[in-house]
Amino acid sequence: WIYSSEGNTHALLRSNKMLLLLTINLTNLGCHSVFSILAAFFPQEAKAKGATDEMVGLIFASFACVIFVASPLAARLMSRHGKSY
Repeated sequence: WIYSSEGNTHALLRSNKMLLLLTINLTNLGCHSVFSILAAFFPQEAKAKGATDEMVGLIFASFACVIFVASPLAARLMSRHGKSY
């Protein structure tokens, strides 16, 4: 528990959880924004280096596949080790 000088622990704890939630969401937004920016210029650069349309599609699909496989593993690790905030 986190204590404040006024003894208002619930409000302070809620603000810490809100800060954590905001930080996680902003980080997620930043990661997906970078991936979206990559989609704007990567296909042209890859084709200039000799990649086919299928190769470019496989590169982008691999990101979704890794997320699909890693999400259950991350959830299992989180449930095993618990949350710490």
